[in-house]
Amino acid sequence: EGLSKSNNERIGMNVYDYKKAIQSADKVLVNFNAKWCAPCKKMAPFISQIEQEMDDSTKLFKVDADAHKSLLKDIEVSEIPTLIIYRKGKEVWKHVGYIEEKELRKALEKA
Repeated sequence: EGLSKSNNERIGMNVYDYKKAIQSADKVLVNFNAKWCAPCKKMAPFISQIEQEMDDSTKLFKVDADAHKSLLKDIEVSEIPTLIIYRKGKEVWKHVGYIEEKELRKALEKA
């Protein structure tokens, strides 16, 4: 399917694949980022930590903005970092820009 939970791999996808991915678990956190993005780099360690703590009902997908420009355009993500939480395939939370670890954890708990 081209999907990966590994920290270093990116998911290569179109809108159809994306819609499938956001329905692949009860709760899905999508992290839109880029290698050159300073806030993304700052958030990476705690996002990786959160990912390691996730149970089977929650998944994290990292999407490299540079490698997936058409996907970002199609789903109207215009700035990075952008974090979106989906619950049963529906968007329940979205944050654009840097976020503190405790705020992200709070959003994941509430979602």
